[in-house]
Amino acid sequence: MTVRLGFLVTALVAVYAVKQISIKSLRPAASTTKYSENGKISSKQDQNEKGEKEHFIDFSSTTVKEHGEKVSGISNAKSSNSKNPLAFHDEKEPILLKYHYPEKNQVKELEGRKVKIERKLLKSYKLKEQESELDELQRHLKIRTAEIEMPNITINSLQEERKKLQEEIEKGVSAMKQLELAKRKIRSQIVTQGDAKADKNVKILEILELKILELKRKNKELQLEKRDLTLKLIVATSKITAKSSVTASEVVSEMEEEVNNLKIANEDLSKQVERIQRSMFSVVEELVYQRWVNVCLRHEIQNHQRFSMGLGPKTQEKVKKVSRVFYSGSQWHFFSSPFQQE
Repeated sequence: MTVRLGFLVTALVAVYAVKQISIKSLRPAASTTKYSENGKISSKQDQNEKGEKEHFIDFSSTTVKEHGEKVSGISNAKSSNSKNPLAFHDEKEPILLKYHYPEKNQVKELEGRKVKIERKLLKSYKLKEQESELDELQRHLKIRTAEIEMPNITINSLQEERKKLQEEIEKGVSAMKQLELAKRKIRSQIVTQGDAKADKNVKILEILELKILELKRKNKELQLEKRDLTLKLIVATSKITAKSSVTASEVVSEMEEEVNNLKIANEDLSKQVERIQRSMFSVVEELVYQRWVNVCLRHEIQNHQRFSMGLGPKTQEKVKKVSRVFYSGSQWHFFSSPFQQE
C-alpha cells in the first residue's frame, strides 16, 4: 500500500510540474528576452532561463534532447545576430513555434496519464473500502461463532451432568437389588433360625430403612437437579433462537430432541422413585409383620408352657387347634389392613 501511495504522489507531482512547464512555455517571447543597451541579454534573465532548462532536462530524457536542440538553435541565433537584434527576433519566432507543439503533445499524454492515475486511485480507494468491509464482516463472523459456541459448551456440560445422574441412578438400582437380596436372606434366616437371629435381622432391617431414607433424599436431590437442568436447557434454547438466525431451525430441533430425551429420562426416574417407595412400604410392612409374629410366638410359647404344666394331652391338642385358627385369622386380618392398602 505504501508503494502505491508513493507512486500516486510522484505521478501527481509530475502532472503539476508539466502544467507549470506548459504555462511557462505559452508566455510571450518578448517577456523572456530583453536586451540591454549594448544588444546583450541581462545576466539575471540568462540565469532564470538556464534554471528552467535544467528543470526541463531533469523531468524527462526526451524533453532534454528537444530542449538541448532548441536552446542550441536559440543560442546560435543570438550569437549570429547579436549585432542585429531585429534579425534575431525574426529568426526566433519560427523556433518558438517549433518549440511549443511537442510540449502540447506531452501535455495531452500527461493528461491521459493523469486520467489513468485517477482511475487507479479510484480503484485503490474502492479496494480499501472493500478490505475494510471484509474486516468488519470477519469480525462479525467471529462474534457470531463465539455466541453460537457458548450454548454448545453449556449443552456439553449438561450432557456430562446427565451422565453423572444416570450413573447415580444405576448405583441406586444396584442398591435396591442388594436390598431385595438382603430381604430374601433375612426371610430365610427368620424361618430357619430362632428369636435371637430374628432380632439381629430386625436391626439389619432398621439399617436398611435408614439407607432407604438416604436413597429417598438422594432421589429428591436428583429431581431438583433435573429441574435445574431443564431450566438451563430452556434458557440455552432461548439464547440460541435469539442469537443464531442462520441455523436456528437445526439447533431448535436438536434442543427439542434433547428436551424430549430428558423428559423421558425424568419419567423413568419418577417411575423408579415410585418403585423404590413401594418397595420401602413393603419392607416396612414386612418388618411390622415380623415383629408382630415374634411377639405372638413369644406369647404362644409362654402360654404353652403355662398350660402344659397343668393340662392333659387332649386339652393341649385342643388349645393348639384354637391357637392355629386364631393366628390364621389374625394373619388374614393383618394383610387386609388399611396400612397394606396404602
